[in-house]
Amino acid sequence: MSKSIPGNNKHLTLSDRILLEKCLNEDMSFKEIARYMDKDPTTVSREVKRRYTVTKSANYRVINHCDLKQSCQEKGICSGNECNIKRCKNCNRCNSCCPKFVPDSCYKRLHRAPYVCNGCTRKVGCHQAKRYYRAVDAEKSYRSTLTDCRKGINLTLDELNKIDEIVSPSLKKGQPLYHIYENNIEDIPCTIRTLYNLVNQGAISSGRMDLRRAVRCKPRKKKSDKEDKIMRKHRIGRTKEDLSVYLTENIELAPRIVQMDTVVGGRGSTHSLLTFYFVRGNLQLAFLLEEHTSQAVCEVFDYLELLLTPEIFRELFPIIVTDNGTEFSDSDYLERAADGSKRTRIFYCDPYSSWQKGGCEKNHEFIRYVIPKGTSMDNIYQKHVNKMMSHINSTCRESLGGKCPYDIALTYMCAETLKSLGIKKIPPSEVNLTPSLLK
Repeated sequence: MSKSIPGNNKHLTLSDRILLEKCLNEDMSFKEIARYMDKDPTTVSREVKRRYTVTKSANYRVINHCDLKQSCQEKGICSGNECNIKRCKNCNRCNSCCPKFVPDSCYKRLHRAPYVCNGCTRKVGCHQAKRYYRAVDAEKSYRSTLTDCRKGINLTLDELNKIDEIVSPSLKKGQPLYHIYENNIEDIPCTIRTLYNLVNQGAISSGRMDLRRAVRCKPRKKKSDKEDKIMRKHRIGRTKEDLSVYLTENIELAPRIVQMDTVVGGRGSTHSLLTFYFVRGNLQLAFLLEEHTSQAVCEVFDYLELLLTPEIFRELFPIIVTDNGTEFSDSDYLERAADGSKRTRIFYCDPYSSWQKGGCEKNHEFIRYVIPKGTSMDNIYQKHVNKMMSHINSTCRESLGGKCPYDIALTYMCAETLKSLGIKKIPPSEVNLTPSLLK
């Protein structure tokens, strides 16, 4: 009624309810209680009528609970002539079978303010069912209402079916949920968070098991205490500390760092993948290695220099950060061009610290969608790898503001260069990140 009353526009707290119960026990009127609590009388009235609890009557006493008992002349309703009670008003068995039964109540208190028996002076000897306002029970009821009203799906059946038609087929192709949302944002009538909730709740055909990361719950591995006690020859002058010094002298090269790693096949497989991850834009390239050796890695470097020309190779690969795998041990050869000049700079992560090139490691997740761990790569060719990487680089990323790595790559290399590297743009609806892509 009055918005000017301080605190009248806020929900009642447990302290307010305790105070309300105390006032009701003292048989104060709603106006007095409202003035005492700085609330509107209507607020107090609604709270009491909504949150009271009902107790059972004392049925061990033979009390007739019919409101018409004073004028009732009926007899033998419960069992006909076998009943020994002269009048039905003197017994309570007819209450369950009499068609004229009307439950009695204390109209003076229960059908008008205060609606409860808290302040009643006759409640001790009263055997009727009673109503009480109890602060703790009222708070539980309030909390339950607060959560129940937020349960369920705030979408119509047509909207839910429309979301199902868009999302489920794309999830079956292995597309990330963010990629699906970003490319159908005008047709999906909810936020990305709601979309995740719909999948987790099983509200659409696809369920939680179709989300890649939701089903992966591996325990964290304890960090190894091992140290690289012997400085390998190829790491001298190429450590993480040396990279920091080099970047202070060549600060313009910091955004152009490329991370390098390998993805191995299943047990017994001789083939593996050499990957390059461009930190700016998340673009990743992959090249098939017939052998997991340093010589095979050197051959890929020579191939890229010949394919791109030495000038473009130096522009795209000024700094390469990799781990301490034996396949990367020939650092002198990797850094040297065909004419003997420097074509790149190689730096190594600290031992057992692959997180220092975390972007490359994380992006391998997309490769494992198509080539699961333990799968042999012996029957895969470079054309299959190019196809897979085209789909991966056409997947929209939240970290890129909804764009895909291919679009970002066009800002620092031309489309012809990407084409020569085997990467092409895949339409968003056709992106497939499942093993069926290579079949």
